[in-house]
Amino acid sequence: MNCPCCNTRVISGDPWCPDCWTPLANEGSAIPQDRVEWSLLRDTVAKLGPNKVPIYPRATPVGFVLEGMEREKSTSAILIRDNGSLAGILTENDILNRIAPLGPQGLELPVSQFMTQNPHTIQEQEYLARVLQIMDGTGYRHLPVVRGEKPVGMITLGVLMRHFRELCTEALG
Repeated sequence: MNCPCCNTRVISGDPWCPDCWTPLANEGSAIPQDRVEWSLLRDTVAKLGPNKVPIYPRATPVGFVLEGMEREKSTSAILIRDNGSLAGILTENDILNRIAPLGPQGLELPVSQFMTQNPHTIQEQEYLARVLQIMDGTGYRHLPVVRGEKPVGMITLGVLMRHFRELCTEALG
C-alpha cells in the first residue's frame, strides 16, 4: 500500500505515513490486539498528560533554571520568547555536556546559550505511537508539547515507559 499524499510505501494498518505523517486511518486501520497496542494507536498525549515542567524566559540565568528544575524534580525545562512561544528546551544532557564543563561561572550565563533551540514539538492530540516513532527516529528523549505555539508541558521517554509498564502490569495481573 502507498501513502495517498507522498506515495511512500507503507505497511497496511499504519496510523500515518512515516515520511509525511499523513493520517492513514481511512486507508486501513490497525486492529489493536491488547491494551498496549490499543494505547499506542488510540491514546493521545493529552490523555497521558504531559509533564508540567518549569518554564522560563530564555534570558534567565542557568543557575536559576537549575534550581527550578531541582525544585520541580524535572529533567528538563522549557524556554520561551517574550511572546510566550517556545524558544528551546534545556535537558539533563545539555547540563552535563554544555554547562558542567564551565564550572560555577556557567551558572550566571543566560540559559539561551545552552538550550536546544527550536526543538521538535508535538501537539496534545498526537497519538502515542507517533510520539514513540519520533523519539525512536530522532533519538530525542524529551518532546515539548504545544497548544498552537505555546508550550504546555513535556512528554519524556520515561513517562511513556512508565505508562506502558503500568499497562503490562495490569494485563499480567
